[in-house]
Amino acid sequence: MANEITIRRAGPRDVGEIVAFLNRVRRGKPKIDRLQLLESFGEQGYTLAETGGELHALAGWNAEDFIARIRQVVVFPAALRKTVGRALIEAVCQSAHELMCEVALLFPPLDASGRTRRFYRSCGFTEVSLDELIPAWRRAAQQSMPDGTFVMMRKLREKRVMRPV
Repeated sequence: MANEITIRRAGPRDVGEIVAFLNRVRRGKPKIDRLQLLESFGEQGYTLAETGGELHALAGWNAEDFIARIRQVVVFPAALRKTVGRALIEAVCQSAHELMCEVALLFPPLDASGRTRRFYRSCGFTEVSLDELIPAWRRAAQQSMPDGTFVMMRKLREKRVMRPV
């Protein structure tokens, strides 16, 4: 496997590869199909991370009202978190910053391992309760938070955007 990491936005031509990747890593969980993935493109875009031409990580996210919502992060194998996973998270946060987002909200599963939580913390995210978020961010989290998840946040700007762009 080559050491170079390629980060790119997913497009329609990537659907088959994404479905195959997710079904390979979803051990014991229900398989997803092309239609389910295509439907998810209405709610979120995907950023892909590849090494050696092979998909090793993806993030499903969107940006709205100055808030990035990262609903899905998959890195496989897990040993690539520190390299491929970190590059993916940084690319998503940079893209969100360029879109004028103030914060990135991340929604890991409630049963995320300690290793997974440490990884997200090492990427600048902190675990927060909904009550700790300012009202606009709290509303966004409540609207976007999938069942069975908790909230982590990473500030992307020191100052909030207080006037229309």
